[in-house]
Amino acid sequence: MLESESFDEFYARLQDIVKTSFNLGDKIPETRVVKNILRSLPSRFIPKVTVLKSLGISDTLRLEELV
Repeated sequence: MLESESFDEFYARLQDIVKTSFNLGDKIPETRVVKNILRSLPSRFIPKVTVLKSLGISDTLRLEELV
């Protein structure tokens, strides 16, 4: 995710990648998408990511809940 990009723009771009992958026969697990989102967020999201990881819910968090 770019610093100047909104989360909605980033999420739309990511969804395009996931859908394209699915159409090509490679389903990306939701947990992997969530982990990639958390890892890709810019520094302004660090406090939120830290809280999710400290609560231990980042591994079980569903994509809908994260968004």
